[in-house]
Amino acid sequence: MEKSTHQQQQQQTSVEFPLQSLQTSGSVCQPLIDDLLLHAEAQEAIIQNLANLCDVAEAMCKASDEGLKQSFFELSIWGIPVASWPLHPTSDLFEVE
Repeated sequence: MEKSTHQQQQQQTSVEFPLQSLQTSGSVCQPLIDDLLLHAEAQEAIIQNLANLCDVAEAMCKASDEGLKQSFFELSIWGIPVASWPLHPTSDLFEVE
């Protein structure tokens, strides 16, 4: 009974601290740590590239929106006095006889 309790405790320890079950010398863990660090740095570079692409896309959208707004402001209709707009309340279309 005592032996199985000891085995359970040992299994719990190895589950809770899996790296402690490995040798703590740098020679065993170092390649794993280096690989994980390499993956993390690669992921960081990918995220940074995506963030840069998002910034470029946002700038392009803003420029496109500004161009569209400007094209509406440059329409010839804006040179017509408001009172002579076809659907203005003071135009002939709204006159009641």
